[in-house]
Amino acid sequence: MPTVRRRQAAPLTKPGGEAAGHSGTTAEPGGGATAGPPHGIRGMQGLPRRVRVARRLARELPPARCGVGWIPRLEVPGAEGVTLLTDHYVPLTDQARGTILVRTPYGRGFPWAHLYGVAFAEQGFHVLLQSCRGTGGSTGRFEPFRNEAADGQATVAWLRGRDWFTGRLGTIGSSYLGYVQLALACDPPPELKAAVIQVGLHDPAAIVYPGGVFALINVLSATAATFSSQGLLRATRAVVRLSLGYKRAARVLPLKQACRQALGESVPYLEQWLDHDDPGDAYWRAFAWTCPGGGCRRRCRVPGTTPCSIRPWLSTPSSRPTGARSACWSARGATPPRSARTG
Repeated sequence: MPTVRRRQAAPLTKPGGEAAGHSGTTAEPGGGATAGPPHGIRGMQGLPRRVRVARRLARELPPARCGVGWIPRLEVPGAEGVTLLTDHYVPLTDQARGTILVRTPYGRGFPWAHLYGVAFAEQGFHVLLQSCRGTGGSTGRFEPFRNEAADGQATVAWLRGRDWFTGRLGTIGSSYLGYVQLALACDPPPELKAAVIQVGLHDPAAIVYPGGVFALINVLSATAATFSSQGLLRATRAVVRLSLGYKRAARVLPLKQACRQALGESVPYLEQWLDHDDPGDAYWRAFAWTCPGGGCRRRCRVPGTTPCSIRPWLSTPSSRPTGARSACWSARGATPPRSARTG
């Protein structure tokens, strides 16, 4: 049974484990926290040191509304029987403001732990940082773009069984973290009230084959970034190897061999991408959250929300088509911040 780790050493406890003077927060079987978290807990002792340091350096964040509890490595059931490891950041208040889901293939540590986990939880939101299938200890095999819709829906189904879930769900994230939001928003569950997609992608072929040409450095850099889910040392080795060996690998043919040389190993999904070198074929169309003439915002509109746009990868103000924009949805009638009103 997982335990709640708090941002401060727990106060003295009564027999049976409930905090003296508080209604204790406990972990429920299957991974949730029961209602009635303790109040007034501050400090950073319950979180990893790197998260505490990062949060202290983030001086531009607003003052905390409440303390934060932490339940790491929850085993959330995904689609097809896989297990998705998830860290739950718990707002220690009786007035939770909703739940924010962040799904990522880049690990659940830096920068997401303090940027999303702690920052939103101390404002009263439950935050789930979840490793995508095949990354960060989640079971299954990571195949970019293929399983995100199904695993996202399975996570929402699991949420419905948590007694702390208020029925209001939001998502946030950039790049691939934006793609997984679109995958969920194209068949939005009724609980989904907001989605903030920052420099996201809705058409993977446009990233892998911009202009019909394989984007070697972009693809290799993105693949190396996913190694962060295997730990900082593994990611550092991949980045250093790529930085030192890219120019040499770029002169190697065939491209499959170039990828193996640059990364130091064979990555099955990269080789699949190279086998499908026509960005217009059915393989890529299956991953694109677009529809003819409407773009991603028309097909992925979340009921009861107002869309605003944030620039995606590989776009310029002069060349960006309307349908290529990433989108964020906020509560109807809300005004997006200035930084979100680009384009």
